Amino acid sequence: MPGIGIIGGRFGGESAPCPTLPELVISLSHSVPVKLGATGNITATASGFTPSGNYTFRLPLLNGQVQEITQASNVLAWTADCDGEREIVVSVSDGSSDVFGSATVDVEWIYFDELTAATPSQCVGLYRGSASYAGAWAKVKNLTTGVEQDIPFNGNIPDWQALRDFGGLAECRYVRIYDSFGKDNDWFSATLVQQPVALLNGSIPNLNGKPIVVWATSNRLNTASGGTDTPIVNSRHDVYMTIHTSANKFSLLNARNDASQGVGVFCFNGDAGGSFSNIGTPSVYIDGTYIGTTSPTRDFMRDELVGDQKVVSLINAVPTVSTQWGFGNYGFGYNYVGQWYNQVTYLVDTSAERTDIESALSILNALQCI
Repeated sequence: MPGIGIIGGRFGGESAPCPTLPELVISLSHSVPVKLGATGNITATASGFTPSGNYTFRLPLLNGQVQEITQASNVLAWTADCDGEREIVVSVSDGSSDVFGSATVDVEWIYFDELTAATPSQCVGLYRGSASYAGAWAKVKNLTTGVEQDIPFNGNIPDWQALRDFGGLAECRYVRIYDSFGKDNDWFSATLVQQPVALLNGSIPNLNGKPIVVWATSNRLNTASGGTDTPIVNSRHDVYMTIHTSANKFSLLNARNDASQGVGVFCFNGDAGGSFSNIGTPSVYIDGTYIGTTSPTRDFMRDELVGDQKVVSLINAVPTVSTQWGFGNYGFGYNYVGQWYNQVTYLVDTSAERTDIESALSILNALQCI
């Protein structure tokens, strides 16, 4: 006896056309491969039904978080603000139930050593500077137990949960922030009073919901000799960094090797009107705007930097007194507390690609996945 077959939804006989099922087709206008910071549109196109009501776009962020946007339009302007493979989900009602559609996009990170033809010397901060770097992000010390531990990267940003798990409710300090170009030009200090706070009462210092490193009075980390490509006296470098200052707070960036003022990239000396010293006369840019080469005063820089995150560039900086570069806040009576806001310091040996580097820093600073 012949078997019973199902053809076209009927038992035997002639086949019948399958019904058209409601479908939401998701497409992106971004160029492929999609780069971090790339902008374009997400379009949800209804097939087999008439949409009713608003569209809901669900955009994945890091650590399982999802950003949800509901709007009348089926087109959403979207900036690729998290790296890695991401699934975008959109839904809209067909009048009786929700119809879902999705698209997977692979977003590529921005690595500083791939941006330009310049020779990178040091990358320290809240981003992994090189795809080839497989080391830790930072070494922190638990002040309750006295134990020091390396904290890894989670992809290309610090593993904040690993830091919380290690510290618990104890206070933790940064002992070392590793050079993620892998050249061993780390920032470090073995002196407690110089180490910025990494964790306090289970919380990571943050500003506007994003992690920062707060530089309180006398905090400073510096790069000592011993790296494979250490910045040295009278060696030309270009320095790029991002700092953030809120009302009445100013980041003091040092460039000295004396015990009273610490070591770092900028130095304001003397009094409140003092100027840069010990780094020659670099060309200074703030958010891409040329400021000058004549050592802007501390008061001027304070006024320029207060209130928002800024990308600061020093082109043709030549340290004259120290083999050690870093970041610090000595804490004169008129100084304010400095803050890192998703900052990376980037040293190169040519200024030809300044705009590319500044643009990359701006993109990274705007990330929603930090």
